[in-house]
Order: sequence, then C-alpha cells, then structure tokens
Amino acid sequence: GRARRALGAGAVDQHFQQQRLKITTMSPLAAWHCRWRGAPGRRRRSRTRRRDRRVERWVSRVSNWGLRSESSRSSDAPPRAAMTMDLVPWEARAFAASLFVYHVSEYAIARAYNRATLSRDSFLFTTPYCVAMSFAVLEYALELVLAPELKRADAARAIKIAGLACAVLGDGLRKAAQVTAGTSFTHLIQTTKRPEHKLITHGVYRYIRHPGYLGWFVWCVGTQALLCNPIAAIGFAVAAGGGVQSLLVRLGGEH
Repeated sequence: GRARRALGAGAVDQHFQQQRLKITTMSPLAAWHCRWRGAPGRRRRSRTRRRDRRVERWVSRVSNWGLRSESSRSSDAPPRAAMTMDLVPWEARAFAASLFVYHVSEYAIARAYNRATLSRDSFLFTTPYCVAMSFAVLEYALELVLAPELKRADAARAIKIAGLACAVLGDGLRKAAQVTAGTSFTHLIQTTKRPEHKLITHGVYRYIRHPGYLGWFVWCVGTQALLCNPIAAIGFAVAAGGGVQSLLVRLGGEH
C-alpha cells in the first residue's frame, strides 16, 4: 500500500507485471528459485563464489603442505648435514675410516689365508692397543676444545694431509706384505717353523725385510699425525719402534 501511494498505482502494477512475465517464461526450477531464494542470477553467482572460495582454500592447503614438505626435504636436510660436518672435522672422520679399514681388512686377509688360526683376535683389538687409541682420541678431543687453533692452523693442515698419506701408505704396505706371504704371515708370533711356512723373497719382501712391521709402524704414527696429536704421535713412535726392535732381537737369525 505504501509503495502504491508513493510510486503510484500504475508504476507498481507495471513492476509486478514484469516480474510475473519473467517468472512465467522461466523453467519451473528457476521460477521456484526466483520466488523463494531470490533471483536465479544472484543465486548462481553466490554459489559460484562459495565454490570458488572452497576451491581456493583447498588449493592453498595443498600448496602449503607441498611447500612445507619440500622445504623439509630441501632446506632442513643440508643444515643438519652441515652441522654434522662442522661438529666432526674431516680428520676425525678420516681417522675413524682408517681404523675401520685396517681392522676389517686384517680379519678378511686372515680369513682368506689362515683359517686355522682365525678368531676374534684376528681383528687385533688387544688391550694395550685399545688403551693407546683411547688416549689418542682423548688427547684429540681435549686439544680440539682447549686449543682449537692448534688443530686449525695452516701448518696443522699440512701435517694432517701428510699423516693421512702415511696412514694409507703404511696400511697398504702391510696388506701387500700379508697377501704376498699368504699362509706364511700370521698374527700370532711363531717361535718355531711351521710345516707350511716358507721364506718369502719376492714382492715387497724383495726390497724390505719386514714390510708388515714397517707398514704397521708407519700406519700407527700416521694416524696420530692425521689428528695432530703431538704427545700420542711421540708415544706411538717410541712404543711401536721399541716393540718391533725387541721382537726382531728376540727372534734373531734369518727372521
């Protein structure tokens, strides 16, 4: 009534006639939407907006999850690896690798050539040796914490490289002696001649009288030079040299 009085009866009647004409020309479903839910175009646009918003939310969630997983694989892993590299210097990793190769290869060669004497002792983990290596690791750790400049100086880098070369060459010389001697090389010191033992004069034995002992001496001193352990290097050199010399004197003769 207020609309008819404000706008006039003719304008209102014309408006309602246009709405009825629009409804009659629509499909039943569109007419129902127009009557009860608003105009079809407006309703369709609102549904489209809601659907687009839902799709955008799902896309953002999936993309964020993918970015988090990718960042965890790409950005988190390198810092952890870099942190590990910083905490464990390269000479410590080289030292551990040298010990692993030395002991495993000793057992493997003994298994290949002297199965009769093969045991856990073929790994050569004797009590004096373990005590000496433990002291070397302790010295390296203390000097790395208390005097890091001693381990990181330019001269120290040259000593580390020389020590690594000595460790590789010494271990290689010892393994060459073991393979050349074959069954004649044993970890147990023999005071009597075994039936299968024979004098080896070819290979590295042609140039060095005791390549196994020499290789072990160079290897153990080289490992301490690799760690830049002055005290352990001197101790290993004195103990290894004195032990080999006393052994050779005790064996004597053509040995």
